[in-house]
Amino acid sequence: MIVIDEKKCDSCDICVLTCPGELIEKGPKIKKGPDKYCIECGHCVAVCPNEAITLRNFERIEINVKPRESRIDKRTMMSFLKGRRSVRNYKPGLVSKEDLEEIIEAASNAPSAHNARAVKAYVCQDKEVIEKIRKRTKFFYRVMHMYMKLPGIIPAMKLMGINTKEYEMWEYTLGEVLPTRSGRDALLYGAETLLIFTVPLLNPTVLIADAQIAAQNAVTYAESINVGSCYNGFVGVYANFDPAIRKALGVPWKEAIIAVLTMGYPKVKYAREAPRRIMPTNWVGPNA
Repeated sequence: MIVIDEKKCDSCDICVLTCPGELIEKGPKIKKGPDKYCIECGHCVAVCPNEAITLRNFERIEINVKPRESRIDKRTMMSFLKGRRSVRNYKPGLVSKEDLEEIIEAASNAPSAHNARAVKAYVCQDKEVIEKIRKRTKFFYRVMHMYMKLPGIIPAMKLMGINTKEYEMWEYTLGEVLPTRSGRDALLYGAETLLIFTVPLLNPTVLIADAQIAAQNAVTYAESINVGSCYNGFVGVYANFDPAIRKALGVPWKEAIIAVLTMGYPKVKYAREAPRRIMPTNWVGPNA
């Protein structure tokens, strides 16, 4: 519920322009009736120059004033994004609770479809649970690797849009890398901390992307406090179908596991950016 303090308000009406639900009219005044549809996005609070607007039930949340020059210059930002690496070598030990709380705070500030804020975070630092995840996930992909040897699988893969090179990479990864014949943990990389994001499974108004964007906020912020992270698609895909893993993590059936991150303090330091090609781009309009 939006509340306007008339003593502080100077009727600039800038809040009228920023309300996505058009719940504020010139004056400014809150439209009675439609105000129940407020999604509590907080744009009106953030844009008001006089701190005249508040949201009920958010009074205890600290809101900082944005500095005039708060933007990161583009060279620094691009360098930061290019310099981030997926970390697969961690020092022994857990990521501290303080660091994880900051990372989750960063994730909590990611964009959310109609501000539903339905993403949940799960932190796992239990050695037995992590070992169970490791063993059960590896067994699943060992079985999948056997199926990949069946006749006719390559044409089936092509129908799914997977080309021969991708198939060969998958076959090599499942047959040679994940079994850790080298002695290296190629699934979880020895991580002692997992950060998992979920969304409601049966709610069509909540986007899977909400959890994906939250996870990206998490890994980006983690880089700034020297916490290494890596998306783990193997566990992310399989964990949804394994009741034992769900139970061990405390994830109910009505939630979909969208992103699984391994986390830890990096054992290696990267000296430079990695080479990346610019993605194919289709231009439509004057700049085509």
